Amino acid sequence: MSQRPPSAPDPVKALLQAQGLQQPSAAFSAALTRQVVARYTAPPVAPYRAGAWLGKAILLLLVSLLVLIMYLLPVADSGVLATSLAAAVLGLGGVLWLFEQHHRFQPTSG
Repeated sequence: MSQRPPSAPDPVKALLQAQGLQQPSAAFSAALTRQVVARYTAPPVAPYRAGAWLGKAILLLLVSLLVLIMYLLPVADSGVLATSLAAAVLGLGGVLWLFEQHHRFQPTSG
């Protein structure tokens, strides 16, 4: 059988062996909290895989609804309605673009 190489002593284990059997004190609790917080690492998060096709399906549905509204209403005759629809489409596009830029430039942790 192969032996494992000796590793560095675990500071939490050493702290528990030194003071853990006695009545816990405030100094012991603070030292244990510092050791646990210092060793904490965030668990890895698996990426949400349905995002790309689901987002495209939602956009396709919204575009088809917009085309249906434009087909049913005489948009060319109503300047106010055409301006409102154009502003809504441009605003939605701008918000989606901002979300994409925000998501693209987020720092990755790890």
